[in-house]
Amino acid sequence: MRNCHRRDSIGPDGARKERRVRMHPEILPDPGQREGRCGTVIGESMESMIIRIGLVLVGVVIMALSFWMNSYKKITVNFAVVWEILGVLLILIGIIPVFSEWTQWVSSGTGLAFFCVGIVFLFEEIRTSMLISQLVMKNQEMAMQISLLNQENEYVMNELERLGKAAEDSDEKDNLCG
Repeated sequence: MRNCHRRDSIGPDGARKERRVRMHPEILPDPGQREGRCGTVIGESMESMIIRIGLVLVGVVIMALSFWMNSYKKITVNFAVVWEILGVLLILIGIIPVFSEWTQWVSSGTGLAFFCVGIVFLFEEIRTSMLISQLVMKNQEMAMQISLLNQENEYVMNELERLGKAAEDSDEKDNLCG
């Protein structure tokens, strides 16, 4: 029996019996997978491997992109750290088989569609975080300019007050002398 698996059961006499059971057609391995005895899957499908490699590559690209954007002041440090963590998580999901086991159960068309939609979503979110970061940096710059303008305004007001007092004093001296 090619597509079978072993099931141990205990018979009516208490003895352990081994029987071979045919696998359900939905549980059959993908054609790209190598099979051992009785249909056990030894390798993984090419689609699953492509998804895992893609996850690792996307993780590396996200990490490099966030580092580059942070170094050129396109993104704040907080967003850069979040994207670095997400990149590490994607790399770990792609490298560690336990985390990427779900890729074997996704069909090739669905996996490719999820992968493409995921990439578009991630890079749109990176663009959004870049816009938010730029707004935050512009807001901080405007706050510094407002602070400098307030200081200059205070200096001008103090100077006007001093000149006003000097003018009053000179008027009083002119009135007393004259």
